[in-house]
Order: sequence, then C-alpha cells, then structure tokens
Amino acid sequence: DLVRSRGLGDVYKRQNQYYVDFSLSDTDWNEIYQDAIPELDEIESEEDLFELFSLMITPLQDAHNILAIGTINNGDEDDFSVSYKPDYVEILLDEFLTIEDLEELQTQEQAQAANQYIQSQLDIYNETILAYAKEETAEEAADNDFTWFITDENIGYLSISSMANFLDSDSDLKDDIQVLTQILNRALTALKDVNGLIIDVRMNGGGHDEISMLIAQRFMANSGHVYSKQARLGNDRTPLLNVYLEPASDNQYLGPVVVLTSASTASAAEVFALAMGSFVNVSIMGESTQGAFSDVLTSRVTSDIVFGLSNEYYLSTTGQWFEHIGIPVEPQIPFLTSEQREQKRDYALEEALKHLTQ
Repeated sequence: DLVRSRGLGDVYKRQNQYYVDFSLSDTDWNEIYQDAIPELDEIESEEDLFELFSLMITPLQDAHNILAIGTINNGDEDDFSVSYKPDYVEILLDEFLTIEDLEELQTQEQAQAANQYIQSQLDIYNETILAYAKEETAEEAADNDFTWFITDENIGYLSISSMANFLDSDSDLKDDIQVLTQILNRALTALKDVNGLIIDVRMNGGGHDEISMLIAQRFMANSGHVYSKQARLGNDRTPLLNVYLEPASDNQYLGPVVVLTSASTASAAEVFALAMGSFVNVSIMGESTQGAFSDVLTSRVTSDIVFGLSNEYYLSTTGQWFEHIGIPVEPQIPFLTSEQREQKRDYALEEALKHLTQ
C-alpha cells in the first residue's frame, strides 16, 4: 500500500511541478489525480500500477510523457506513451485494421499480418523515392538511416531517418558522431555540385540533439543563434539558454535547401528542423512536425517503473514555441497517403523539386 500511494504521489507531484504545460492538451491534472486515488484499492501488482499510470498520462497526448519498466528506451515496444499526432506506423496500422474490418489486433496471426502489411507499404514508399534518382547515383549508409542520390534535374536528395544508433541499437553518442562524420563527408562530396538539395526527415523519430546540430552545421554559412531552450521549475522557469552554432569547417552545402517534414518528424529531428529553419537558404515543406521537442526528465516511481515527462521549452530564434503543434510548414503536403502509394508518387518531393528548379 505504501509503495502504491507513494508511487502515485510521486507521479502527480513531479508532473505538477515540472510538466511544461497542461493547457496544451486541455488536461486537468488535479482531477486526473483525484480520480486515480480510489483506483489504488484495486492495484495488486506493478503491472496494475503501470496500467493506472498509463491511463493517467493518456489525455496529455505527449510522446515524451513515457512510462517504462526498467529504463526508458524511446521507441521500445515495452515503453508507453501516447502521441498527439499518429506517426507513419500508426497510420499504416489503421489502414490495415480498416481493410480487415478490425477494431484492434486480437491474435498473433493478426499482428504478424499487420506487420507484413506495414512493411509492404514502406517498401512501396522506398521504391517510389528511389524512382526519382538518376541512374547509378543512389547510395545508402548505416542500414538505410541515410540515403542520397541526384535527380535528373541535378537536385540532390538526402534522407536521414534517425539521429542516433548508426552502428546498432546500443551505439553511444561518441560512436554515432564518428560514423555520422564519415557518412556526411561521403554524401556531401557526392552532392557537392547539385543545384539544390532536399533533406528528408519525414521518417525521423529523433535521437540526440548533438547529432542534429552536427548535421545542421553542414548547411549554415555563418555562425549564429539557432534556437533557445529553458525548463519549467515549479512556478518559474530556468534561465533562457540561447544555442549558437558555428559552420562546419569542410564538406558543406550552402546552396538552396528544402527540408521535408511530417507528423512522424519528432524530438531531435524537430530540433534539426527548428535550427535549419533559421537559415536564409532553407525552406521547410510537407506536414507540421510531431511537436515533441522536450528532452525527457525521468524518475523511478517504484523498483520497476520509470516515469518520464516533458520538462523543457524549445523556442525559435524569434521566440516561437511549437510544442504539441509542431513546426509549421509552407506549403502543407500530406505524407504517405494511400493515393500517393497507388500512383507511385511523392507529392512533397515533387513540390520541393519544383521549388528548387524555378
């Protein structure tokens, strides 16, 4: 009983003191806490407690409000969080459920069929992207985390699908930076003579801000302020920290750039887009991003359960805050629609090509 009540109290207090803003989801956290108290009488295990906490944070619709057993590994199937906007996997899963006339997956066979459907649609998407490449210009690295090619219009394309784990699922930041440097040198050497460049982070769920900034440095001509951040601290905030970047010393691309984003662009990938949007040579197109910028502030609730919450404000160079709503884009072009897959076309990529060849 003591563990349960302390656990609930810890989740309530930490969220109440450090969560960025309950009004983003129009959530009454005090009401949720009061409703949860009577439920403690029914808790018989840590699994039950985990379920109760999951129900409490669901209304926040915040991908960085996370529950985990042991440690938090963003994207781990055992972690629990609820995103404000569905990502591409959720979109494709909903398609599968609609096709099969199901409300949810109920059997192992259905789960396997759903995974096969999702993979088949992603294969179609990848084939569609590569069809825009001029013959023999396509290359990839880090198990397809990076793909690049040149189009017939002499426009470069660089897809970056992660900001972490370029060697394997456990590679550390130091190793990732070393691998990233080698890959960017290869890619930007191949793309150095293009008339414009498309950087595609529509399937990038994030990773390390440090990786995002190392990539952004390759596309900035002058040192400058790229974003600001601070954290909530009770009824106050920590001092505002302005983040400045210096251009990379070599292997840069300083021509016109279009960054493609989607609702699946999250966390460190959004920080990348936020920084890139401060450069005069960069346009952002596609869909507004997920709106999950904040790093995760974690605490251990019980011996097994770890709780993480969104604690930080990321601000543009003009002071705009895009948490929950995502970075705005112009023009807005939907991503991964069934119509585009059927037609073997990518409307956002085509709009970027049009923009860069005008």
